[in-house]
Amino acid sequence: MQSHCKIETDNEITHLSDTQLITEISEKEELAFIEIYSRYNKYLLNFVYLIVKDRGESEEVVQEVFFQIWNKADKYNPKLASFSTWVMTIARNKALDKLRRLRYKQKTSDIEQQKVESASENSNVLILQDRKNQLIRKAINKLPQKQKSVINVVYFEGFTHTEAAMKLNVPVGTVKTRLRLGIIKLRNLIQKKTIDSY
Repeated sequence: MQSHCKIETDNEITHLSDTQLITEISEKEELAFIEIYSRYNKYLLNFVYLIVKDRGESEEVVQEVFFQIWNKADKYNPKLASFSTWVMTIARNKALDKLRRLRYKQKTSDIEQQKVESASENSNVLILQDRKNQLIRKAINKLPQKQKSVINVVYFEGFTHTEAAMKLNVPVGTVKTRLRLGIIKLRNLIQKKTIDSY
């Protein structure tokens, strides 16, 4: 990671890249953490909501994500992935963990059980039915079909890269490439517009 330099003004910090900010966060620089939070909070909340389908639970997951960013910033390696890919992987894993916990808590209700299980398997249908997430749905629909398929299978259906490669009948490397390109384009599409609160 890059060397640490003391941040003295808010204006200075807004010009730092994500990688520079995460370096500062690893040194427990609070201004850097606040800036990363402002850049990614709404974006992550929308993303997690697509998986968990509950605002309160989604907010809790996002809090856990930022808690991990604060405590594990030194674990980030920019040579392995961009910061956005790293943080979205954390968010996806925590969202799926939350979904499994919700499934366990609601196992006594067949109706609720079916609803929770379908949140992962039928995420595309749920997105289309949820007007509150029209912005993300439209952004996903603007992606090239191959990138969109990989994002749906890996992030919303919970498949590993290897499982997705088998399902889509492509090499694992191709899955990773399409996923990375799709995430970058999806983030750019979403950040062009203001994401309103639910």
